[in-house]
Amino acid sequence: MPNGFNFSIVNATDHDVKLPSPTVECSDSFDGYVMLYLKYIPSDGLGPMDGGGCARDRFGKWPSILERIKTWQTLGAGEALILKGKREQFFYSDQRPGKYEFWASYTPPYVQDLDKQLLFGSGIDFPTSTVVSSRLSFERKR
Repeated sequence: MPNGFNFSIVNATDHDVKLPSPTVECSDSFDGYVMLYLKYIPSDGLGPMDGGGCARDRFGKWPSILERIKTWQTLGAGEALILKGKREQFFYSDQRPGKYEFWASYTPPYVQDLDKQLLFGSGIDFPTSTVVSSRLSFERKR
C-alpha cells in the first residue's frame, strides 16, 4: 500500500494559467483543494465501502479577487503543480485484506461570477471546473 500520494495539476492549455496552491485533503482554504477517495472491497465477500470527503466550513470575509490572485502562481503551457500527501493526512484504514481503489479530484477555488468576468476580461485564465483523476488499485493479501 502506498505511504502517500503525489497529485499533479497540469496546465493542458497552450497559454499561461493562474493557479493558487490548493490544499490537500480536508484543509480549509479558499484556494481550492485536492481530495483522495477510496473504494474498498473486502476479500471476505462483504459489500464494498467508500471513503473520502469531508466537511469544509468557510469563516470570515474573503479578500477581493485582485488581492487573492497576487499569491497565485502562473503555470505555462504543459507545466504542472505537484502536491504531496502523506498517508497520515488521509482518513482511511488500509489494514484489512481486500482491494483498495483510489482516485482524486481537484476542485478549483470559488470565484464569484462578477470576479470571473473581471479576470477573464483582463486576460487572466484560471481553472473553473472540478477534474477527476484515473483510478489506482492495490490489493492487500493479509
